[in-house]
Amino acid sequence: MRGSRVVVLTTTLPRWTGDSTPRFVLDLSSQLALLGWRMDVIAPGYEDAKAEDELEGLTVHRFTYAVPRSFQTLCYAGGILPNLRERAARAMLVPPFLVSAFLATRRLVRRVKPDLVHAHWIVPMGLVAALALPKSVPLVLTVHGSDALRLRGPVMNSLKSRVLTRASVVTCNGSKTEKAIAPLLPAGKPCVRIPMGAKPAEAGAKHGVSLPQDRFKVLFAGRLIHGKGLDDLLEAVGAFGAGNRPMLLVAGTGPEAERFAARAVRLAIAQDVRFLGGLEHERVLALMRDVDTVVVPTRNAELVEAQGLVIAESMFAGTPVIATSGGGAEDHVRHGLTGLLVPPGESAAIASALRHLMDNPTAASAIGEAGRAYAREKLSWQACARAFDDVYESATSERREQQ
Repeated sequence: MRGSRVVVLTTTLPRWTGDSTPRFVLDLSSQLALLGWRMDVIAPGYEDAKAEDELEGLTVHRFTYAVPRSFQTLCYAGGILPNLRERAARAMLVPPFLVSAFLATRRLVRRVKPDLVHAHWIVPMGLVAALALPKSVPLVLTVHGSDALRLRGPVMNSLKSRVLTRASVVTCNGSKTEKAIAPLLPAGKPCVRIPMGAKPAEAGAKHGVSLPQDRFKVLFAGRLIHGKGLDDLLEAVGAFGAGNRPMLLVAGTGPEAERFAARAVRLAIAQDVRFLGGLEHERVLALMRDVDTVVVPTRNAELVEAQGLVIAESMFAGTPVIATSGGGAEDHVRHGLTGLLVPPGESAAIASALRHLMDNPTAASAIGEAGRAYAREKLSWQACARAFDDVYESATSERREQQ
């Protein structure tokens, strides 16, 4: 019940105020704290992050898994899987990470005696929770996509099935995630579908980016890696003649940043593409409000967006979104109504969608407004928190009945 103590386990959390690290776990937990739950969060340490911190009503405990602390490079800056692909030697950090997370969880659980533990991702934090928690403590497990869609194989599936079996309640962020974990769930255990929330920029928020008034402006916001489809978007921009070419703004960092910049040069569109680097989240939200469209061109064969929070944020901004079909975007984007859908990996389709918005400003405005209305009803953090509030109430009530 509200007022109960909850321990949250996550590998993704802003390291400090204004950090560009995705903040969806922070936003959800903060909203639940506003509803009366007492929230402690366990997250990985980082060189310049405080071991104990207070962030937006949450008590944050960061565990150290490598010494010196500058060696803690497994998490953040894109996530565990991209960081492992970028540098294979980081695999040596996995065992100490798991041991440290386990010990930190067990210590905090023994100290604060939570009524509930909420783990984000099956692996690693769901696994850590399953090993560290007494059987009497309910475990809410949230599956975000990468853990369900990318970590596969007989051994991994068996491990994930055991973690899902231990969970009192399993939630997922969309239909793709739900379908991926369905074969691993114990018979009769449902997956509660709750999309992660989003929000618009604060009324006075400024992005600080100088924007031309006489050009159609396109925003890409995300990790600069091959699977995100920025190659396709660059080719789409290059398909326009110099006289009517849109300006592309790229907000994000990643291991392939230099390659993308070089590709823009080879396509002879370098003067039409601005690489902005990593921006604070509030600046990205403000930028979404001032561009003409946001494009999310994921290559599904390499990376499937289970939900795509950029899509939800674009909708809140009232800006038309162009997204890839075949992924989680289809849960929320109705083609021609709340956004536009294009096949994955097809730059010509992206160019066609851009032309449609450029040539039909009235239709583009209608799509943006329809997307905003949908987001306000279905994708707000308040709606997300209310759904998790129900999950928490159910899990803690069941525990009380068993005592």
